[in-house]
Amino acid sequence: MGFGFNWGLATVSYMGVISLLTEREIETMAAFLTVEEVARILRLKRSTAYEYVRQGIIPCVRLGSFIRIPKARLVEWKKADRQEDGGGMANF
Repeated sequence: MGFGFNWGLATVSYMGVISLLTEREIETMAAFLTVEEVARILRLKRSTAYEYVRQGIIPCVRLGSFIRIPKARLVEWKKADRQEDGGGMANF
């Protein structure tokens, strides 16, 4: 089962990466994740994740020099993936 998501102008596709996370794993995550954590979850290179942040593809919050990605967006993405029939587009 594959799916993708649309962050602004770019569409990024993955093969059910977020669906591999259990509810317990999601609950134990911090409310805001680092770019490195999101890169691991999405199986991206660290540099690619930072480039997506720079381009606005990955939504983030900037606190001074710190960049954080809201966990809620990952949870929304996982829920959208569950509702898909055999793949498709889930908005991140």
